Parts: sequence; structure tokens; C-alpha cells
Amino acid sequence: LRSAKSKFSLYGSCEQGSNTYRQVRVIADKLVVQMTIPLIQSLIYYMSIDDKERIKIYAKAALPRIVGCNMALYQYLEEILVNGAYESKMFPSILQSLQSSYSCLGITCGDIGSFDRETSSCTDADVYAPLASYVPTTDVREHAKIDLDILQVFIFTMMGADETAKDLYSIGHNSKKGDTFRSLKDLATNNNREKVPQFHLFSQYFGDKNFAHNLVMKALNHEEPFHETPRSQRVIIVHRALQFMIMYMYALREMYDAVSDCEAGDLLRNVDQVKAWDEAAAFLIGSIDSNQGDNGDPNGSGQLLFSLAKERCPEFGTCSDDFAKVNDELLSLLKTGQAQLVGNKCSSLRDLVGDIETLLAVPLIQSMLYHAVQSNSENAGSTSGSIAEAFMFANAILPLIDHADSDAGEAISYNLVHPFTTSTKPVPDGYDSVFGNAKSAFPGMNIDCEDIGTYGGWNFCDTSSSSRGASVRSSCTALSLIGLVTTTYIILLH
Repeated sequence: LRSAKSKFSLYGSCEQGSNTYRQVRVIADKLVVQMTIPLIQSLIYYMSIDDKERIKIYAKAALPRIVGCNMALYQYLEEILVNGAYESKMFPSILQSLQSSYSCLGITCGDIGSFDRETSSCTDADVYAPLASYVPTTDVREHAKIDLDILQVFIFTMMGADETAKDLYSIGHNSKKGDTFRSLKDLATNNNREKVPQFHLFSQYFGDKNFAHNLVMKALNHEEPFHETPRSQRVIIVHRALQFMIMYMYALREMYDAVSDCEAGDLLRNVDQVKAWDEAAAFLIGSIDSNQGDNGDPNGSGQLLFSLAKERCPEFGTCSDDFAKVNDELLSLLKTGQAQLVGNKCSSLRDLVGDIETLLAVPLIQSMLYHAVQSNSENAGSTSGSIAEAFMFANAILPLIDHADSDAGEAISYNLVHPFTTSTKPVPDGYDSVFGNAKSAFPGMNIDCEDIGTYGGWNFCDTSSSSRGASVRSSCTALSLIGLVTTTYIILLH
């Protein structure tokens, strides 16, 4: 509190452009952490003596913070501790569950201390905690926590707290960077993204270097083209932009940083190149899927591309022993790149990054196709979440599709992007059109049809299942009819 007071007492501390607000926010967050400690201690103590009434009181006080760490964990603990299912024999397992949230809450085992009845030792997260099965050689724990910002912005927007969501998006809350926090806005507007070849495709396609940032802000501010969009759909727009547009591009930025450092041939930059590679892995996998085994969080609560691949693989038949095949390949390539960087072997690293880029496109394409099917039967003006999902996943991958095949890009945009912003019928040509046009772009994107799998009656490796020609003609015919009706109307007016 004295530290916060001293910040405000400085001359000009509250003037426009001052960094005081950001610094005081960090202090406030530290205060919240300190206030959480006695609540957790009290909860554990009353669990240890099986005082059910006080367990319920302190669980109601402490557990809400866990919502912003792991929704599934919160729901589990709420059912046991708040709704009355707790029994004294559960103490060791419930204690372990609480301890698993310490890192996210910003506390340590030492902060909480121990009780005589504890039967499970408390261990703080390892500096080199594995991200799924990828083991970093540098400390990227704070980088990985950016997924918690994404989860918490989602919760705030879902609850209607848009100003709080904007604050967290702009200032950050979980991913420490020096004396402040790394923020999603910083990642979305960072100039170093220009090192990524794909960034120029996205910037050109959207006509905007800060395409994802401006999309997020328009949705949060309820501005055009989202001024009439219901909250349920705007929540999806913000969430997916954070997950799969901002983080996708920034993870690639870290990889190309590593490539540049390696190709420079400066041994002094060797540490930087390895750290940049580890940071890229952290931005693709995240803290929720770290320290949880080779396949990450078993509850599927992850927020980044690694978790998306896990979600899509059962639907497209691209799992292997419950693992997404794409994730297996991704982790293998990340480990290969790490070994090359540690050994300062750079000759094939840029090609390896290209292979990773191709893999990352797979769950985005699958998600676009999945939601094209889900929104296919919706009517114009529908508030279904699937329409917003289709709109966002199309935007996340269309710059690459359009670059590979502009006709395919135009047809997919007509079916998934155009209807959302004009309130016309979703997927007017039907999902077969979207599927056929996406498939036609695969060769130019170096996409392996087997990675995409099968869905909606389509086997993407079946050469007889392409409806590309009809799809493009259907879009063109629809546009021609619109033009004919418009022309006729103008003639009648005159």
C-alpha cells in the first residue's frame, strides 16, 4: 500500500501518457495475491478438521479466483467444497487439486505453509516445466501464462464486463514481464511481426497491419460491423481473435526471431535464439496444457492452438491414441528445432518453421469446416454461436487460402464472412461449396489431405469428392442474381 501511495505522490503521476496506472495495477494485483493466501490457508485448515460449514464459507471466498485459472478445476472443487460433497477422506486429493492452482494464483507452497495432516508434499512448478511433452531449456513459465489472460478476457466479456476486459487486454494481468505485465494488445500490435512472411499476407488481405487488434476493439466497443451483433456472438469474436489470430501470429514471430538469430552466426545470440524458440512453444501450448503430461490438460481447458487440435481430432478422425496427430508432429518439430538451435545448426531451420506453419493451419481449417456445417441450416439474422465461429475461423485462415487460390478465398468469404456482416443467410451455397473450395486450395498451402481427415461426408483425400467447379459457379451465380435484381430495381425507379 505504501508503494502504491508513493506512485501517486509523484508530480505528474496521473497525467495523460503516464505509466503510473500500469505500475499501480501491478501493485494491486500483488495485494490480491496476498489477500488470497489467508483464504487458502483457512480453507485447508478447516478441511483438515472437517468443519463443513467453514469449508463452505472459505471455499466461496477463495474458489472464484480459480475460475480464471481452470474452469473445469473450479467446477470440480465447487461441487465438493461448496455443494457439500466433501468427506475427510478426500483431504489429500482435494489438497493436491488446490495446490495445482497455486502458480496461476501467483502464490507458492512456501506462502501457504503446511499442516500436520498434509499427506501430500507441495512442490512449486519446475522452472523448466514441460509444455505438453516439450521441455524448454529456458524459463518461459510467465510467457505461457498469457493463456490465462485469454481465458479471463473471455469470462469478463461473457459476464458483460467489457471495460474490465479491455483493461486486461491492454494492460495484462498474468504474464509478468519485468515490473509490469505482458499484454495481448502488445502482442497484437508489435512491429516485429513483420519478420513473419505470413504477416504481410494477413496485412494485405485485411488492409490493416493491426487487423486482429482492431477486430477485438470493434467487438468490445460494439462498433461497426458489430454494432447490431448480440453479446453471445461478440464474445466468440473476441475470444477467437485472441486465441487464433493474435497468438498464432506472435508465436510465428518468435520462431522467426530464433531463425534470424541463428542465421546471424553470432554465438553471443545463441541464448536468445533458444529462448525465442521456447517462447514460441509457450505461445502455442500455454500454461494450462503445461505440467499435465504429454497430451496437456485432460479436461480440454487449454486456450491455444495445441488445445484446438485436440478438440477437432475426434470429429475429423485425426487422433492417434487420443492424441491429435497434428500435435504429435508439432511437438516433434519443436523438439527438432530446439536441438538444432542448441547445436547452432541453422541450415534447415527456416524450412522446419515452414513445416510448422503448415501444421498450425490444419486445426484452423478443420474448425472453419466444422462450423460451416453447424451454421449451414441457420436462417438470416440467426444469433447462433456457430455463425460467429465460422466467421472467425474463416478470417483466421482466409489470407492463406486466398494467397493459394483467390477464387477459393472469394467463394469461402462469400459463404462464411459476408453473411455475418450483412445478416444474409449463412452459407448460401451450402457447406459443400466451402469444403470443395477449401480442398482446392490445399496444394497451394502444402496441406496434406490426411491431416484434415474426414467430416460432413467428405474424405479430403478422395479425388472424386471435389465440388469446386459447382461451388465457384454457385457463388458467381448468386452474385449475378443480386446484380440483376439491383439493376432492375434501379431501372424501375427511373
